[in-house]
Amino acid sequence: QSCRRCQRLRPQLPRRWHSVLIVQPLRRKLRGHRDSVPPERQLAEARALVKSIDGWSVSGCFSVNMKQRTQWVFTSGVYSQLASQVRRSEATAVFVNVAMLSGMQSYNLSAEWRRPVLDRYSVVLQAFNDRATSRESKLQIQLAEIPLRLARTAVVSPESVAAGRAASEATGRQRALDALEAEAERLRAALADIEARKTAKGEARRRQVPTVAVVGYTNAGKTSLVSLLARKSSLLPEDRLFATLHSSHHRCRLPCGLPCLLVDTIGFLSDLPTSLVAPFRCTLRDSLDADQLLHVVDCSDPDWPERCRTVSDTLDKLGLSEKLRNGMLTVYNKCDLLLDSTDSESPQPPAPPEDSLLVSCETGLNLVELQRRLQSRLISGLGYQRVRLRCSPASRLYTWLEQQGVTVESAVPASQGGGDQLAMRLLMSPQQLAKFRARFRPAGSF
Repeated sequence: QSCRRCQRLRPQLPRRWHSVLIVQPLRRKLRGHRDSVPPERQLAEARALVKSIDGWSVSGCFSVNMKQRTQWVFTSGVYSQLASQVRRSEATAVFVNVAMLSGMQSYNLSAEWRRPVLDRYSVVLQAFNDRATSRESKLQIQLAEIPLRLARTAVVSPESVAAGRAASEATGRQRALDALEAEAERLRAALADIEARKTAKGEARRRQVPTVAVVGYTNAGKTSLVSLLARKSSLLPEDRLFATLHSSHHRCRLPCGLPCLLVDTIGFLSDLPTSLVAPFRCTLRDSLDADQLLHVVDCSDPDWPERCRTVSDTLDKLGLSEKLRNGMLTVYNKCDLLLDSTDSESPQPPAPPEDSLLVSCETGLNLVELQRRLQSRLISGLGYQRVRLRCSPASRLYTWLEQQGVTVESAVPASQGGGDQLAMRLLMSPQQLAKFRARFRPAGSF
């Protein structure tokens, strides 16, 4: 069991509400920060991230120069200016918009300002925790908290050094670190067990119908697209970051009649350390095990090329196979916003590639073409074969086709032969075709 010290050193995010002051770095080449996205748009995303948490609000924003390698994060002049602003504000927490602060940096700033000081890691973790309902997601969040707790436990406070207690507290601190490592191992084992069961279920599911994992940056419109393709009006999208936290499966039928399973996945976000991505590998297991990946890009976002790189990098961290990466189908969503954009002062997004597929969940543009492309990828990628035959609805062959779930592209009365025979065009997977040949070809029953 974790010792009491471990429990006291959990991240300071227990409150159901926070008024957050956002501090945005101006330097583009800051360690652990993004290079190509302008600071003003990084700040806009930080505001959206805070507002995505129920009960949290933004009390103010400051853009300042930062020097992240120092234990105080800021230069002395910037720190003095910012400290006075923090003390005068009504903010209950400060969000420094960098990937992850060190334990010493977080301790120093929190102690000086008497407020929790957060980074992207801890804010995203709070957004996940706010929506976690399943045992799997709760275990993932507990595991993702471990790096934060380790960093804070390892901090030796200046007060302890001044009082000469640093050496005497070292033993207790080491026990706390050992307890956290043991807790992490327990959580990894529990998640590995869940992942193994999900892998087994995924294998069984893929033997029945092909799966298409819908991936993309958060708030790109994945859930809206899945809702339209699966014709599920009950699947309601939300216009906020991390609206989808759990993978969900939705049955869809393509134009040729081939059924497939659409997997709506959690959205990705930039500037997330591997230690935060890794625990959610279990949730993203469906993406790695899918037969086809569908990457949804919000082409109305001026920074969509950078978002695409974030998705690509995250999939690499998760260990995506080369086959899935090379066969990934990319669609550019929200093109209605791109075409209707008349505000010349706002930054204009770059144009998608000439041969790209533009879709709109609002107008339904090119959704049928998207289905056709998905259909073509699945048929060619999984080795489906088209078979023509004649049979009667009362025959054993017809009953067998129904039992095996064979896709019927067309069935019309036979022009010759009379009776109730149907001329059928079928779409068979390699497994179905092998069973069909083994059972009916020797007997000449087709």
